[in-house]
Amino acid sequence: MPTPLEYGHAGERAYSGYYRHSGRLPVWGVAVALGAGVPVGVGLGIAYAYAVVFLPFVLAHLMLALLYGSLLGAVAAGIVRRVGGRSVAVTLAITAAITLVSYYASWAGWLHLVIERGGKAVPIWELLSRPVATVGLIDWYSRQGIWALTGEPSDRPIVLFCWAVEAVLIFGVALWTARGRASDVPYCEACKRWCVAAVLPNLRRPEDLGEIRRRMEAGDFDYLIGLGRREADAIAWIEPVHHSCPTCGGVNTLTLSEVHLEKGPKGLVGRSEKVIVNKLVVDAEVVGRLRGLA
Repeated sequence: MPTPLEYGHAGERAYSGYYRHSGRLPVWGVAVALGAGVPVGVGLGIAYAYAVVFLPFVLAHLMLALLYGSLLGAVAAGIVRRVGGRSVAVTLAITAAITLVSYYASWAGWLHLVIERGGKAVPIWELLSRPVATVGLIDWYSRQGIWALTGEPSDRPIVLFCWAVEAVLIFGVALWTARGRASDVPYCEACKRWCVAAVLPNLRRPEDLGEIRRRMEAGDFDYLIGLGRREADAIAWIEPVHHSCPTCGGVNTLTLSEVHLEKGPKGLVGRSEKVIVNKLVVDAEVVGRLRGLA
């Protein structure tokens, strides 16, 4: 199996391997990413707190935590991409930092609302600016217990367990989302530009999907061309996606996915996808031959 590229493609020729980011990120980019991401994260955290308080349903809390985490991951990865960051590790670190601050802001928002319901008023900005006092209040509320759906206060271990599950969901989804966003598009180091994607003509699905991967890694692109275009009534096919530099055209990667149509509830038709080959670096000539199948 070819070794993944250790660097971003410079644009002079295709390599026999899989694309992988160069790991580069301007020093100023980290500061800009945090400077732009933290305020957005604080806003998302406070919005999440309000939603949790005013939607007191277990299923709603679960869905909100998943949505909150995915938004944090998408925002963080999007900002890092805007500053030209090509390091998955740094993207994850920045995402973790933004998520931590945002999660703290959600606690400040939650405390503000809970205290306000008790007849007192503590501004959110004051809770945000006094972390020691805020953490102390969180600990105090965990010892008092929170009211469950049954109307009875929950024991502290149950409260801490629920909060721990919530934190794991939020941080886990944020990092998972950011990782996917950070590695889904190749970058041209020569032109300092992100590549653009284009879907090529769909191909027939062979019986042995593993054969596609083996042939592609061996550079046998004649096999891929030989599959031919998919039949119009096919419910499963191979979908090729081409990423290329829009300026120099020197970076060319090919992603092959199996697409399968599935009938869902009420007869609705959906599609499932399984990636077989992910961003294999190829020559432009191979891409041209695939386009010629149209």
